[in-house]
Amino acid sequence: MAKYPRLLMFLAMCLFGLIGILASGVSLPSSVIVLFRGLIGSLFILLVILSTGKRISSEDVRSNLKPLVLSGIFLGLNWLALFEAYKQTTISLATLSNYMAPVFVMIVSPFLLRERFTVTKLVCVIISILGLAMASGVIQGGMTGDNDLYGISLGLLAAICYCGMVMCNKRLGDIGACDRTIVQLSVSTLVVMFYCVLSVDIGSLTFTTEDVVCLMLLGVVTTGCTFLLYFGTMRYLPAQTTAIYGYMEPVVTLLLSALLLSEDLGVAGWIGAALILGSTLLCSSLDRGSETNSPEVNGS
Repeated sequence: MAKYPRLLMFLAMCLFGLIGILASGVSLPSSVIVLFRGLIGSLFILLVILSTGKRISSEDVRSNLKPLVLSGIFLGLNWLALFEAYKQTTISLATLSNYMAPVFVMIVSPFLLRERFTVTKLVCVIISILGLAMASGVIQGGMTGDNDLYGISLGLLAAICYCGMVMCNKRLGDIGACDRTIVQLSVSTLVVMFYCVLSVDIGSLTFTTEDVVCLMLLGVVTTGCTFLLYFGTMRYLPAQTTAIYGYMEPVVTLLLSALLLSEDLGVAGWIGAALILGSTLLCSSLDRGSETNSPEVNGS
């Protein structure tokens, strides 16, 4: 992975961008989709770790147990809210709502991390909110109904949960990327499993061939392989470069949603999307320019 880190990071972001598209091809409840994604992805990463002769450091896990568990819980809640948003509104609107996460991070960072809330950050927050209003159709009066509003609300809830995961990750000490990933994925899967037991009649579920194929792709490709690619290459790239690549995911999702699912944001919607992604990218780039590698991935 050290040889072509930028190419592999590009591939990882493109694969992350497939998540909403693949989820739309599954007829099962959103929580069940998330459960299988987490199970398959966790098992795949664990098998890769064991096959390479590596071992999970129990000492590192124990010393970081509290933030690891909390971040895993937030990750599970993020997935539950985001995948339900995919069901309730368009993939495009759900994705853009979820990408308000950097806005929430900017808002809470001064209180939890004692970071400065600058004028630039305030401008980015305002522009992002304006962008979401344009993309959702609120300004134009084009929102189709209650489902869109509910879906956007779920996307925003997913963004809040992602923000919580970021705050927990900021408190992690010295722990390897693979160790962190497998623990967080396992905890998130347990959270989703508990939710499914309470809310879904598992015995009544039926799986089509398309469901099975999409679930396998979600678990192995867009979770297992993609997480390994992301964490395996980020150590070879500057933090600012990693942050910039992260904004390719929603772009890929929006383009594929338009091409494959005929989701048309319209001119105002695309302008809104550009405002959201551009403003958060600007602020993220300014913030991370002097940092080393960032530990977070997108809530996807």
